[in-house]
Amino acid sequence: MQSGNREDIEKFSKWAVKVTKQHNEDCKRLSRLMGLPMIDALSEVEAQCAALCMLGKVYVYAVASEDVDPLTFEAP
Repeated sequence: MQSGNREDIEKFSKWAVKVTKQHNEDCKRLSRLMGLPMIDALSEVEAQCAALCMLGKVYVYAVASEDVDPLTFEAP
């Protein structure tokens, strides 16, 4: 913050955010209350979402992520 560089401040402040188990549970609860189907991934979530998209058997139309991992699994 002392440097005054806004881009650095924004970049490093994102790293400081800690998502807790309670945050995750709150998001899941809200999603369920909104009627959204929910699946808990046992391992790599992008891989599981991409597989669900490609199977076309569930209500998964696309995969969104902060990085490019879904592309490695050929997710739409």
